[in-house]
Amino acid sequence: MEIRYKLFETRDKLRNFKLENIDACDNETFDLLDEYASKTINMLPLYNFSNLYYASKVKRDEKLSSEISKHTELIKNSKFDELRKIDKDITRAAVKSLLVNSGGWIYIIVPIVIPIILLIFAIAMITHSYSKLKSKLIVSSYKMSYAGATGAYNSHLMYEF
Repeated sequence: MEIRYKLFETRDKLRNFKLENIDACDNETFDLLDEYASKTINMLPLYNFSNLYYASKVKRDEKLSSEISKHTELIKNSKFDELRKIDKDITRAAVKSLLVNSGGWIYIIVPIVIPIILLIFAIAMITHSYSKLKSKLIVSSYKMSYAGATGAYNSHLMYEF
């Protein structure tokens, strides 16, 4: 409910901004942000990882992608910083809602993600150790080759490196 109330507050800020700057603020940008805030408020319960997955497939639609790009550019090119801030606030609320609504997934994700992170860490440690050992072996082989080439190859030199 906190996220929902925050979105209502953000939408109210947008509407107050429009009233204060009625001539300067273009209607297209205002309408876009007002619709974005209202739809986000209505869809808050639906924000979760599975719906995000399905939405990512819909985004591949060329017509919708061009519409999203147009809207993004419209807000980005707005002469008012306040409108860009309102857009960011709406997006943050949507992301926060996504995380809150997907909290039930933590019981599934954590047992999978922690072993993967540990495996990546182990591979990184092995790779680091291997590269360190490899550089020592290269230096040692250079020492042996140099000692053999100069005729200074003695049994005690072989074991010094």
